[in-house]
Amino acid sequence: MFSIPALLLYILFFVVGWLFARWRGAQEQSRRVMAPAVSTPQPQAKAPEVAAKPKAVSTIEKEPAKAPKAVPKAKAEPEPKDSVSASDSQPIVKKEVPKEKKKAAKAASKPIVSSDPDKPERLSAPRDGDADDLKRVKGIGPANEKKLNAFGVYHFDQIANWSAEQAEWIGKELSFPGRIEREEWIEQAKVLASGGDTEFSKRSDKR
Repeated sequence: MFSIPALLLYILFFVVGWLFARWRGAQEQSRRVMAPAVSTPQPQAKAPEVAAKPKAVSTIEKEPAKAPKAVPKAKAEPEPKDSVSASDSQPIVKKEVPKEKKKAAKAASKPIVSSDPDKPERLSAPRDGDADDLKRVKGIGPANEKKLNAFGVYHFDQIANWSAEQAEWIGKELSFPGRIEREEWIEQAKVLASGGDTEFSKRSDKR
């Protein structure tokens, strides 16, 4: 007769073997079920083919479109030479400045002569009412130009005619002593009064 431990061990092996056999059977069955689904792909449903309708072939051949005929341009009739436009018929009238105004302008500009030879000649107003641009002289800015105009200096030839004593006197009078000699106002004014240009005046004109 078997001992109790041996009997229990036998029963345990039997149960384990039975469970293992059941598990292997379940695995085989699942493989058989899954194999057809994997191996045999399901055929895809084809979309129903739509028969293309044959294009209606026209039996009448289309004629090529003809280009429109160019319409000849009407020639402009030449204007008669005798016809004169209204603008041409009117005589061109040049506006002349009345002599009275010219005389008044000249009369307004009177030289102010001093008995002191060290004082330069001044003018009561610019000649013909048109002063020179004194800023074209290097060293004369807007402020100094205003001072010179207020003093009666409006033209290049006035500065060009200054003597050394007059230049010194006006430099002290207008609060810029020595500047006229240092910046050579008289030499520049002589060139500008004669209608020439200096290097500074050329640059000044381009501004």
